[in-house]
Amino acid sequence: MTEPGDNSIVHIDFDELRTVIDDLANDQTTVSEASGFLRANIKAVIEEKGWHKGALNQIRKIDGMSETARADYLRTFLPMLNVMRQNGWDDDVQDMIDELEDDTALEAAE
Repeated sequence: MTEPGDNSIVHIDFDELRTVIDDLANDQTTVSEASGFLRANIKAVIEEKGWHKGALNQIRKIDGMSETARADYLRTFLPMLNVMRQNGWDDDVQDMIDELEDDTALEAAE
């Protein structure tokens, strides 16, 4: 389990993500009385896997789109994401990775 705000590297396995999305979709299709159950499951997944809540919600939203809507959305979203990554976002992530590696090296040296 990771703490909120933890910026450690997250490795995502497709099969695991697909299972989580499908399980949450099954929870979501039940009656509104189960909404607390769905929220609890989402919280448990986020805590267990260290995933960002908003990122998981965004993936679930995209996954829930019709094939045509998803293709149209991704046609615009992916180039936007890529240009933002190329113009600073990846540098920010690399800075966090470098800091984590430096901290890990210091801990190992102690």
